[in-house]
Amino acid sequence: MITFSTVVTLKYSPNSKYIMTPTGKRYGRTRFPELYFNWEKGWTDLKYNRLDLLALYQQESILGQTGLRVYGGYVGGDFPFWKTFEGGGLALEGKKSFMSRFNLTTYLGFATMPSGKYYQDKFGAFYISHRIPWHFKSFGQNTSSFDLVYKGIIGDLKIPEFHQIKFETLNKLYQEVGVEWNNFLSTQFNLGFFYRVGHYQTNNFTDNFAIQLKLKILGF
Repeated sequence: MITFSTVVTLKYSPNSKYIMTPTGKRYGRTRFPELYFNWEKGWTDLKYNRLDLLALYQQESILGQTGLRVYGGYVGGDFPFWKTFEGGGLALEGKKSFMSRFNLTTYLGFATMPSGKYYQDKFGAFYISHRIPWHFKSFGQNTSSFDLVYKGIIGDLKIPEFHQIKFETLNKLYQEVGVEWNNFLSTQFNLGFFYRVGHYQTNNFTDNFAIQLKLKILGF
């Protein structure tokens, strides 16, 4: 089998300000909204189209800073299984120890969702955060704060039996709520506690609960 594909990536940020330097255009100030778009096209034995979209928005007020990330994707045609969209699970399924509830995170991941369990050829998701306007120092110079977080994802796969691999789809809304301690103990890490709610919630507390640690300098 011969595979060949091309990818086009676009960014649209109409309200951002730019400055010109001797090395080219640079950001002066980022303003929202920001839109990111990817289009991947398979040309040879596997002919498919894969689309990814991410929209970012942020608003500040006296009540704090509210952030919104909306993202989704679609793949159609003769696509291989590895071009489907994994649900973003970060938890280790079947592990009940404390450390199995502790994982690194991304803004687009789910701490309580088992990794490698859910796949889809189309999905939509959101990540909503609100930073409480209360800042404090514990150690060092970094200022800490708290974020309230609510995120969810839903998707489907048209012909799951075609891939001959055992997996599930997120045809119901998967939801998590949580709180993040930014600059935990004045470090460059954010510590988050999350709980699964809604359709996929179980009667077992440890199944629904997870802890996340995010390294801020990675920027994801």
